[in-house]
Amino acid sequence: MVFLQIFIAIPVVVLVTQLYLFAMSREGELRQVASRGLGITFSTCGVVSLVFHRPFFVLLGFFLIMVGLLLMAKGLDRLDKKIYIDRYVNEPGQE
Repeated sequence: MVFLQIFIAIPVVVLVTQLYLFAMSREGELRQVASRGLGITFSTCGVVSLVFHRPFFVLLGFFLIMVGLLLMAKGLDRLDKKIYIDRYVNEPGQE
Protein backbone atom coordinates (compact mmCIF):
# COMPACT_ATOMS: atom_id res chain seq x y z
CA MET A 1 0.00 0.00 0.00
CA VAL A 2 2.86 2.39 0.80
CA PHE A 3 4.45 1.65 -2.56
CA LEU A 4 1.19 2.54 -4.31
CA GLN A 5 0.92 5.82 -2.39
CA ILE A 6 4.49 6.77 -3.32
CA PHE A 7 3.79 5.73 -6.90
CA ILE A 8 0.84 8.17 -6.93
CA ALA A 9 2.65 10.96 -5.06
CA ILE A 10 5.56 11.29 -7.48
CA PRO A 11 3.44 12.30 -10.52
CA VAL A 12 1.37 14.63 -8.33
CA VAL A 13 4.48 16.44 -7.09
CA VAL A 14 5.84 16.66 -10.64
CA LEU A 15 2.51 18.06 -11.89
CA VAL A 16 2.40 20.64 -9.09
CA THR A 17 5.99 21.67 -9.87
CA GLN A 18 5.25 22.00 -13.59
CA LEU A 19 2.16 24.13 -12.94
CA TYR A 20 4.14 26.31 -10.52
CA LEU A 21 6.88 26.88 -13.09
CA PHE A 22 4.22 27.60 -15.74
CA ALA A 23 2.66 30.29 -13.55
CA MET A 24 6.07 31.83 -12.78
CA SER A 25 6.99 31.97 -16.47
CA ARG A 26 4.19 34.46 -17.17
CA GLU A 27 4.80 38.23 -17.09
CA GLY A 28 2.88 41.09 -15.52
CA GLU A 29 -0.83 40.75 -14.99
CA LEU A 30 -0.98 37.25 -16.50
CA ARG A 31 1.46 36.11 -13.81
CA GLN A 32 -0.71 37.57 -11.07
CA VAL A 33 -3.87 35.95 -12.39
CA ALA A 34 -2.22 32.54 -12.91
CA SER A 35 -0.52 32.65 -9.50
CA ARG A 36 -3.66 33.55 -7.60
CA GLY A 37 -5.80 30.97 -9.40
CA LEU A 38 -3.34 28.12 -8.95
CA GLY A 39 -2.62 29.19 -5.37
CA ILE A 40 -6.27 28.99 -4.42
CA THR A 41 -6.64 25.66 -6.22
CA PHE A 42 -3.58 24.10 -4.55
CA SER A 43 -4.57 25.37 -1.10
CA THR A 44 -8.08 24.00 -1.51
CA CYS A 45 -6.79 20.60 -2.65
CA GLY A 46 -4.37 20.59 0.28
CA VAL A 47 -7.10 21.27 2.83
CA VAL A 48 -9.32 18.61 1.27
CA SER A 49 -6.51 16.06 1.44
CA LEU A 50 -6.09 16.76 5.17
CA VAL A 51 -9.60 15.41 5.73
CA PHE A 52 -8.52 11.82 5.02
CA HIS A 53 -6.26 11.62 8.15
CA ARG A 54 -3.76 9.31 6.47
CA PRO A 55 -0.05 10.17 6.84
CA PHE A 56 0.46 10.15 3.08
CA PHE A 57 -2.45 12.51 2.43
CA VAL A 58 -1.47 14.78 5.33
CA LEU A 59 2.06 15.26 3.97
CA LEU A 60 0.76 15.81 0.46
CA GLY A 61 -1.83 18.24 1.85
CA PHE A 62 0.78 20.27 3.70
CA PHE A 63 2.91 20.39 0.57
CA LEU A 64 -0.03 21.60 -1.51
CA ILE A 65 -0.97 24.22 1.09
CA MET A 66 2.61 25.56 1.23
CA VAL A 67 2.90 25.79 -2.55
CA GLY A 68 -0.57 27.36 -2.73
CA LEU A 69 0.31 30.03 -0.18
CA LEU A 70 3.56 30.74 -2.02
CA LEU A 71 1.67 31.17 -5.29
CA MET A 72 -0.93 33.44 -3.68
CA ALA A 73 1.87 35.59 -2.24
CA LYS A 74 3.50 35.85 -5.65
CA GLY A 75 0.10 36.77 -7.11
CA LEU A 76 -0.20 39.70 -4.72
CA ASP A 77 3.08 41.23 -5.92
CA ARG A 78 2.65 44.79 -7.19
CA LEU A 79 3.25 45.57 -10.85
CA ASP A 80 4.34 49.18 -10.21
CA LYS A 81 7.02 49.15 -7.51
CA LYS A 82 7.67 52.89 -7.44
CA ILE A 83 5.35 53.51 -4.49
CA TYR A 84 6.23 51.78 -1.23
CA ILE A 85 3.72 51.00 1.49
CA ASP A 86 5.87 52.25 4.37
CA ARG A 87 6.46 55.68 2.82
CA TYR A 88 3.96 58.47 3.46
CA VAL A 89 3.23 61.11 0.85
CA ASN A 90 3.17 64.06 3.27
CA GLU A 91 6.31 63.27 5.26
CA PRO A 92 8.40 66.31 6.15
CA GLY A 93 11.45 66.65 3.95
CA GLN A 94 9.96 64.76 1.02
CA GLU A 95 8.55 66.49 -1.99
